[in-house]
Amino acid sequence: LVMSRREERRSLLSDTDISTDPIEGGSPSDERLTDRDPISGTQRSAIDGTIAAIFVVAFDTRAGNILEWSLPTDLDYGDIEFKALASGLHTIFSDFNYFKIGRLFGLSCYHRLKLEGEEAERERGARMKSIGVLSGSYNGLHTHMEFLQQAVQHLNLNPGNYTALEEYYEQHKTSIQESEEPALSPRNLQLPQLTITHPAGSFGHVWHFFRESIFVLWKAALLRRRILFVSPPPVGVTCYRVYCACLMANHSVGVVAERDINPLFFVNVADVPMLEKETSYIACTTEKIFAMKTSLYDVYVDNQNVTVLGQIRDGLRCTAKDCLRYQQVENQWYDHALSVSDEDVSSKDKMLMESFQRMNNRILGKLAEISRSDSCDLSKDEVKQLGLDPVGDHAFLQQLIDLYSFDVELESTGFSTCCPEFC
Repeated sequence: LVMSRREERRSLLSDTDISTDPIEGGSPSDERLTDRDPISGTQRSAIDGTIAAIFVVAFDTRAGNILEWSLPTDLDYGDIEFKALASGLHTIFSDFNYFKIGRLFGLSCYHRLKLEGEEAERERGARMKSIGVLSGSYNGLHTHMEFLQQAVQHLNLNPGNYTALEEYYEQHKTSIQESEEPALSPRNLQLPQLTITHPAGSFGHVWHFFRESIFVLWKAALLRRRILFVSPPPVGVTCYRVYCACLMANHSVGVVAERDINPLFFVNVADVPMLEKETSYIACTTEKIFAMKTSLYDVYVDNQNVTVLGQIRDGLRCTAKDCLRYQQVENQWYDHALSVSDEDVSSKDKMLMESFQRMNNRILGKLAEISRSDSCDLSKDEVKQLGLDPVGDHAFLQQLIDLYSFDVELESTGFSTCCPEFC
């Protein structure tokens, strides 16, 4: 029975295109790092700037968050008034937010206008609105940000004037059917245009913000765990952490049991029923109540504190090797710290993203290669060649093998996983 299962899995692997396996030298050739967005999979030259909807969400002193205006009017916008006006936004003057409604991705820009006189009395001193768009592709949402930021400020000054929004919708609209996209896969989804998808330095900021713990997030993303970032406003910064976590899981290796990346971006308590059904996602929230709902996530990231829950904890640790890897990268950048231009920062982001992709390609490629060979054993020396700790990363590798259905046997470490040094 064991042999029949092994032969079946090898047969499946034989039918899978693994021509991109980067085995030699532990790093892939340059052509494998193609220029694609890691979430939508769209080439930079094919960025989709069309939208399925445009909307206005406002805070009403009597009704709370409301959907004030929208086109088209017959679309189900769900709880969009709580996505576009996140909890806690009243404490800041402007922000932006990425989220997901059904199969559509959304971007909204928020603005709070301080009022005086009679208007202040009627609206509790401030007028708060968000204007956003929905699209089937995350890839092109950033192209609308400048318009949305200007439009929401204009609407706060001129309530009820939707002419510019109507014209913008007519110029960029597409049908819902055309806008929807299939499930998102990480294979061959390479190298987005960081300088336009989000501000230069955001990946570098995430790197420095989490320090060595970033490798815990990397392992969790590669294992397709449920990851929830929790942070007070501004929301936009936390949405970028979701995006960067998706980047860290990027690879170009063909595997049998592929697992799609599932970025949800901003979520709130209204999404609890949906989150209960998800087996894998990366999301963020401003609502601390999620700290009590531990069944909804595997990794809880409260600002810089990364907490792993349950039995998967052994597979998601920061080993001494991870700490050394982090310090080596820091040392490489130290000499350039005094002369950092926007171009330098963008190059740093690109280098980080490529480094994570190479690690993923090296690890998954080696596991796929062994699965197709006569010997299914992965030795401790081979684990070291992959840049991993044979003891500290033993549980991580085993979980990776199980997740992707690799026919690989890990060499016994002879030690308990509690023995190695961790950061």
